[in-house]
Amino acid sequence: MKTPTLEVERKFAPTPTSLRLLADNAGSPPFRCHQFQGDSSFEDVYFDTNTHALSTRGIWLRRRGVDWEAKVRVSGDYTKSAFKELTGVDAISALLRATFPGTELATDGPTGGGLQWHESARLGTLRTTYRVDHRFSVVVDKTDFGHCVGEVELEEPAGEMLENTELVRQMEKGIDEFMARYAWAFPRGNVVGKLSAYFSRLKGG
Repeated sequence: MKTPTLEVERKFAPTPTSLRLLADNAGSPPFRCHQFQGDSSFEDVYFDTNTHALSTRGIWLRRRGVDWEAKVRVSGDYTKSAFKELTGVDAISALLRATFPGTELATDGPTGGGLQWHESARLGTLRTTYRVDHRFSVVVDKTDFGHCVGEVELEEPAGEMLENTELVRQMEKGIDEFMARYAWAFPRGNVVGKLSAYFSRLKGG
């Protein structure tokens, strides 16, 4: 089981031009260090209740392939966020029990707690990943329904709450300065996350 981590992320809206510049490290100023880490594909299946009991509490539970992951929002919104990330059945079951007594994470999803659990979203993603300036992950995700969004991510081991608060501030400052320095790679367009785009599509938006 992985140690819980803090992840701070900033979304951006890629364009054909910015994607080319990012791939070639051809902007000004160029990244100090730029490493292409390959393409990967995966399917995420999200779970919640019919009353959105998890997402309204800032918790997103998903199965990526055969692995379970939970993201608990620490701060931010849909485009600028900080999360505590948990992996593995034991850690996620403990989170669910603490939030909804009597709930467990079974092989096919959460059960119990007097709640009606169901699959809330299923989406495939093709991800392109870069490691930039030694510490930042830059990913570009293209979904199986045609949506494209990018993220800049920083990860650190999670500590106690007060430690996390200060750490998040430092990480947010680092990402903001990074994206400002390399603004050519991170367009300020209308940023829509994958889940928001998924649910908008279901509603015919």
